[in-house]
Amino acid sequence: MGRPLQKGAMPSIDNSPTGVLLMTMGDAPSASGVLPYLVRLFSDPAIIRAPAHIRYPLSVYIALKKYGTMSARYRAIGGGSPMNAITMRQAEALERRLNESGSFRVYVANRYCKPNTSDAYRSMKADGVKKLIALPLFPQYSTATTGSSFDELKRLLSKDAVPPEVNWVNSFCDLPGYVSAFSKKIAEAIDSLPEDARRDVQVLFSAHSLPHEFIKQGDRYLDEIRQTLTGVIKTLKPAFFHLCFQSKGGGKREWLKPETEEVLKEIAGKGRKSAVIVPVSFVAENIETLYDAEILYGKMAESLGIMLVRAKCLDDAPEFIDALAGVVIKAVTPAA
Repeated sequence: MGRPLQKGAMPSIDNSPTGVLLMTMGDAPSASGVLPYLVRLFSDPAIIRAPAHIRYPLSVYIALKKYGTMSARYRAIGGGSPMNAITMRQAEALERRLNESGSFRVYVANRYCKPNTSDAYRSMKADGVKKLIALPLFPQYSTATTGSSFDELKRLLSKDAVPPEVNWVNSFCDLPGYVSAFSKKIAEAIDSLPEDARRDVQVLFSAHSLPHEFIKQGDRYLDEIRQTLTGVIKTLKPAFFHLCFQSKGGGKREWLKPETEEVLKEIAGKGRKSAVIVPVSFVAENIETLYDAEILYGKMAESLGIMLVRAKCLDDAPEFIDALAGVVIKAVTPAA
């Protein structure tokens, strides 16, 4: 993974393009999209593990219950999330990069908003794609994210009389190019602090939370989070760092701990005055980076006397796009 692209490496002998499906959850791009997004999210069997006749009405109930709070959060970041537009930029940049080495088409498949997996699949079929790389934009694998995206693609493949050949990329949690690009974003955030605040800066790696029962059932998300952090810590060598979890759901289930709020209170209690919060699970800005990590935790940190800055997401940073291109090229290049 991450090796330089091989010039002239044509993946298809009949000149049909190789498809790359960038798979992500998506986000609500406007105020009118918030409620439909929430309903689709909570009706996903990978999120709410209940029979369909229970899951859908439950998803509507949960979405309506959360709608007021979530609408206010989207208004606080400007009315809608930039994530979908960023993902399109990532797709365009990746396609340009890949087409230096062959014939590729890159498609965006959002799980809970347009363009969704069905939209992308139709476009791919119209373009004559016979070989497809399923590339989720979740660095760490979880059944709730990558697993859900794969399940939706498998559903479409099962209905296709002539499905494409698919290469599945499960994760890129320890991909050197990803780790390097991610580390640079964190270093930029640290460098934005005044010099005297950098000496004992606390780096809070804030990952999206997950029900603990998922981990007990074999979900490897937590292990892959730790693999990412191992690479970043070797690169940056921060003096003080913490793994914590944000944006947990409701209900009576136990979620991964410690929560980010708890860690902020803990470091404040120890007299620490500066921190960098690092959203671990995202490669594009969205409601949870722009509101939860930046606004919500920013206000909390201020009240605790902590100077807090946030590491920005990778978005379409060239080094990150190069890393993704390396993943694709490896997937289509026959083993020696």
